Amino acid sequence: MRRGCVSVLVLLIIGSGCAPKGNRVEGVTGATPKFDAADARGWSEELPVEDASAWPEESEVRDAPVSLVGPAGDDPPAYIEVYTDKKSYVPGETINFHVSTTAETYSIEIYKDEWSRHSIAKVSGLAGSYYPTPGYENEPWVNGANWPVSYGWVVPDDWANGSYFATVRTASGAFAYAYHPFVVRTRVPGSRSKVVFVMNFNTRNAYNRWGGKSLYYTDVPEDSHKGVAVTFLRPFAASYGRGDNYWGQWQVISHLIAAGFDPEFVTEREIHFDPALLLAYDVVVFAGHHEYISRRIYDAIEAYHDRGGHLAFFSGNDLWWQVRYENDGEVMVGYRGYALGEDPMIGVDDDLVTTNWHNKLLNRPGQALQGVSYEYYSWCYEAEDYIVQDSNHFIFEGTGLENGDALGYKVAAGETDMPGPASPAIMDVVLIARRENVKPAYIDYVQVDHVGAAAVYYEDSVEYGFPGGKGGQVFAAGTHSGWGTGLQTHWANHDVLRIATSNIIQHMVNAPRPRANLQELTTAVSYWLGQCELPNRCEHADINFDGIIDMRDFAYLAKDWSK
Repeated sequence: MRRGCVSVLVLLIIGSGCAPKGNRVEGVTGATPKFDAADARGWSEELPVEDASAWPEESEVRDAPVSLVGPAGDDPPAYIEVYTDKKSYVPGETINFHVSTTAETYSIEIYKDEWSRHSIAKVSGLAGSYYPTPGYENEPWVNGANWPVSYGWVVPDDWANGSYFATVRTASGAFAYAYHPFVVRTRVPGSRSKVVFVMNFNTRNAYNRWGGKSLYYTDVPEDSHKGVAVTFLRPFAASYGRGDNYWGQWQVISHLIAAGFDPEFVTEREIHFDPALLLAYDVVVFAGHHEYISRRIYDAIEAYHDRGGHLAFFSGNDLWWQVRYENDGEVMVGYRGYALGEDPMIGVDDDLVTTNWHNKLLNRPGQALQGVSYEYYSWCYEAEDYIVQDSNHFIFEGTGLENGDALGYKVAAGETDMPGPASPAIMDVVLIARRENVKPAYIDYVQVDHVGAAAVYYEDSVEYGFPGGKGGQVFAAGTHSGWGTGLQTHWANHDVLRIATSNIIQHMVNAPRPRANLQELTTAVSYWLGQCELPNRCEHADINFDGIIDMRDFAYLAKDWSK
């Protein structure tokens, strides 16, 4: 890969097709002032008047009920909703389904989320019971639906790890159905695959307005205050129970399975409560918009990358807001725009305040790790083609694409990302888009004449400006759901997008994460001997990422050595 001389920031300002092979951003910080202030890029501490990322996804139904009423007749309107007691399980654990329905009987059918969806299990003839949504005075958005368990399903050993969803259907009266997603994990992390896919339940929960509020909305009469805490113990209101930001995620999952990578699956909660599980993998994959993460999750993926782990983000607007977990992970706290005035952590532990990661209070912009971050107003623009900048890059091997060609079909869609002042100084900018066409519904809202999008790649190595790095690779697609949806067969040029996706993951798989070494042992011993006065001497003493340095770190070190 040869170095280019043109900054992606300048490319997007002038809208030029100048794209020499080997195009790479160097010194992004120095190039940033070339942006016109009217572009509204940079690090404003305040969101625009209304955060457009909260507005509906065109492919989803947000305000309609999650049930479908059949043909008109004498039966009352059909209704059914469902949620589970957790979002992930291992074989042998029981999935507790909480179902409310007006039907006398209903069924539960289980599907695995992949290209060829098929039923893997079904139970019928279950007796239905109706449980109302708790009143607003009970704050069900944070305290939960509190419905009793309707049916318990023990996960059998032959259910492979993966992304699943349950479909509940009425079996009497008018017809209705609803979905609810969950994950089946492997009992031993890394025993099946060295690639792990992280599901985006945090973001789905943030957008979920079931019960009256979300972190974005309030439907409560005479109460304009949005939610600041939301529970996972309730149905998802959008997309018939699948939740917002489902689109763009399942397609990436399906491709990885079909391409033979056979990823394992976890949720954000597993990483938060057991960050050392990342040490079982060489590649961590994100898709579907991981906008909300806890500090412990951020610490874990950053430390994982620093130790040679690879990160692939097939999404956009990730690592944007900090959240906290409460009630053993059942509740997610996020004050967002209210944080600086209302979050009780202000002045108590500012590192845990639930504001933007780039806010000066936290000063941990996601672009420092990903290389890109969210462009304000980008949600309001029509999708555009993602243009190849370096056809010699390994990402495009076997695609037949040349510089100036589009990868897939209008992959730069929804919320898109760009490099900025905190991005690594040297990155490969492999795709760019300039988006100038505002969606009709947002013409009176948008305050800029265009937004950009960029997909980037870099490594934690000398070549990319990290002389002490361990080779951890990072790819960030910089597009919300366009990458995932573009993988489907009904989109033009999906085949080349699939090739590029496989190239990225295969390149990471071919460079396994370095195992523990003598330097890490020295680091841990230095901590115990009180010799941390030298810079970075004890930077990685917390070997298992749990926030505590103790004998368990030596145990993980020994375990890693034994592999």
